[in-house]
Amino acid sequence: MGWDNADVTRSEIETKELQIEGTNGSIPLRIYTPSSLEGLLPVVVFFHGGGFIGGTVDVVENPCKALAEKAVAVVVNVDYRLAPEHPFPAGLTDCFETVEWVYKYAEKIRGDRSRIAVSGDSAGGNLETVYALMDRDRGSGMIKYQALIYPTVNMARVETDDFRWNVEEYAVKRHYNLIIPGLRRMAEGPNVLCEIYLQGNAKATDPRVGFNAIFECL
Repeated sequence: MGWDNADVTRSEIETKELQIEGTNGSIPLRIYTPSSLEGLLPVVVFFHGGGFIGGTVDVVENPCKALAEKAVAVVVNVDYRLAPEHPFPAGLTDCFETVEWVYKYAEKIRGDRSRIAVSGDSAGGNLETVYALMDRDRGSGMIKYQALIYPTVNMARVETDDFRWNVEEYAVKRHYNLIIPGLRRMAEGPNVLCEIYLQGNAKATDPRVGFNAIFECL
């Protein structure tokens, strides 16, 4: 669940791989650091997308390297557990424990624990949003910034006072007859991804699954 992409960095980005221990076992991390800079840097913990069932750290490696260069930050790319083998909340737990590890051992990766951000795309955006709320509600105060990239925050497909899904709002400039029917099928058909991800461990309207989470964060 990814596409070929190019490395667009113009400076040397150091890449390290390591594993940390979590509740559910080892969590592989890939860490990108601008090589030409000294001292402690901000840290961005990044969670890849893929519908909670796919995607890999490989898919977002080049974007994470570009983010490290352009944000002048250490970027931690998290290989969290995926459904169906590891249903909710396994992946969320991996993400939460990774941020805790980064906060505790920030200096080991040249990070500044007072400047930790979370980011992610799609399902990764869901995980970072939910985690930011957990960080807030627990009063841990580890997260200082979050960057949402088309996050999945309404898994239950519930219409609210300020949101109603409308396929016509998509700006599709090419292949309209191929793309729009696919979007309609996704919206009107069974919520398969949600079923695979949750497997009865939570309802889609649970805030930990991201329902209305973005509105709480704003």
